[in-house]
Amino acid sequence: MSRSSRTKGHGFERQICKMINQEMESAALPYSVSRDLSQYQTKDLGDIVGIPGFTIECKRYKEGSHPMKSWWEQVCRAAGKDNIPILVYKFDRKPIEAQFSVLMFNFQPTEDYGLPLNDYVCRMDFDSFLYLFVCYLKASNG
Repeated sequence: MSRSSRTKGHGFERQICKMINQEMESAALPYSVSRDLSQYQTKDLGDIVGIPGFTIECKRYKEGSHPMKSWWEQVCRAAGKDNIPILVYKFDRKPIEAQFSVLMFNFQPTEDYGLPLNDYVCRMDFDSFLYLFVCYLKASNG
């Protein structure tokens, strides 16, 4: 990976952290996210940390229209069985989007449905996702 690609990726991670933190503060939620600076020393960690139960991976690329399957596989590996994976991505001249499991907002265990959590995904613009995510965190934190 070239230096300019890493710089672009780091800048995107900082932008996403800022957006998430602004929403958390506005909603009076007790979370603050940051870039995981150890992610380059240990393979398969998420890019953003600070919200227990979630692994957030960010991807910033020049061209494309849909996230690559390998990105989703990477964040699912990083999330393991204990965390819910969230993929945030952006292509040049396109809006930021998020991909997540359609069962993420389910308050019941996924075993009740017999479906693997990460096999069925949804994509939406990041602002809409962030609104739903904040609502989910507020509801699940009482």
